[in-house]
Amino acid sequence: MKVSPRRWVAHLALVAAVLALACGGCGRNPARGRVPIRFSVWGTGQDFKHWGGTVRQFNESQRRVWVELELVQGAGYSNKMLSMLVGHCAPDVMAFLDKPFFQFAQYGVFEDLGPYLEKDQEIRKSDFFPQFLKAFTYHGRQLGLPWDGHTVLVYYNKDLFAREGLPEPKADWRWDDFVRVTKALTKDTDGDGRVDQFGFIAPMWLNELVWVWGAGGRDLNPEMTRCVTDSPGTIRGLRFQRDLVFKYHVCPQAREMAGMNQDSLFNAGRLAMALGGAYWMAFCRELTGVNWDVVMPPRGPAGQWSRMTTDGITMWRESPHKPEAWAFIRYLLSDRGQARIASLGRGIPARRKMAYSPAFLRPDLPQHTIRFLEALPRARPQSINDKTDEMNTVYDREWDRMLLGEDPAATGKAMARQINVILSGRGAL
Repeated sequence: MKVSPRRWVAHLALVAAVLALACGGCGRNPARGRVPIRFSVWGTGQDFKHWGGTVRQFNESQRRVWVELELVQGAGYSNKMLSMLVGHCAPDVMAFLDKPFFQFAQYGVFEDLGPYLEKDQEIRKSDFFPQFLKAFTYHGRQLGLPWDGHTVLVYYNKDLFAREGLPEPKADWRWDDFVRVTKALTKDTDGDGRVDQFGFIAPMWLNELVWVWGAGGRDLNPEMTRCVTDSPGTIRGLRFQRDLVFKYHVCPQAREMAGMNQDSLFNAGRLAMALGGAYWMAFCRELTGVNWDVVMPPRGPAGQWSRMTTDGITMWRESPHKPEAWAFIRYLLSDRGQARIASLGRGIPARRKMAYSPAFLRPDLPQHTIRFLEALPRARPQSINDKTDEMNTVYDREWDRMLLGEDPAATGKAMARQINVILSGRGAL
């Protein structure tokens, strides 16, 4: 495995500190003499419940293979996978988001799953949404396979709309409609001079891209060789979001959050609308009493777009148990595995058959889940290349400065200046 670029070298001190812990599962043998494979995924308690159930179902169906689940909580998942890969003690099967997948794929650590898929009699390449497959294709090789994907929509509180006598938003609404509605839904409910209920909340930078694209802007050029956030379209998209915070004051400013976030504000009925992917359905269904639904982000002057992300599964190239690792991967992608993903509302199943099944569409519930699928033709991924992690650090930092008051034109120019240095290979500023 190649470990030459400087940003991997920077992690070597971490490797020495955590390698023993990271490899604690290597070489263990499960009961009943089955072949052990290790499966790693990131997440929280809810994710452990989901993946624990999936692994348990698989283990109960097998006589030859036994999967050991290794769930990593918090933001340290990529670092832990890095330490185990460097130590040649990685899990046989590893889950990855689309962005870090690309970062790792360049170092040749993943098995090419294309030949496995070609030989499989039940799961075929044509079964998948092509957008999701593309996210795990690296230089023409299928180094990962998607298990689910997400389109970003506007989640809205139906009761707050009804209370103000507002019709629910339609798929063809526009920026002007959005501003009008968010202003009507922003309220000082107790008359103390402070806003208690907000129409919207400023998203993270990546979801901000729906405004940038709607204004005709981009993050990078199509060849991904130059950052173009200093273009008029991108700056117009940034300005629209900043105006929602400072001009119209329909989004809370940082000082008004008071330790709350999007989840808690929406759950408390103090937030009328928010951007979220299909992954947010599980939270809204299980952990809130909110009467909610979803709709496409409004149309901007240059179009109407959603953002797409994808979750995938990979096999370690050095795994000593590749047939067994593939057995588990194909189970995750089987009808049974995909049905479980569909029923939990944690994302769009990667195989079209299961995405259009009642398990995902849930005709027994009032929400229009089909809208996540309807958004796919107008969904774009963030521009992803081998420098995405470095670029995201810049994007996030400058985005936060804009939400603290920085002018959008200055923000777009600062992003472009720093990221073009990164793209040139001369490092970050």
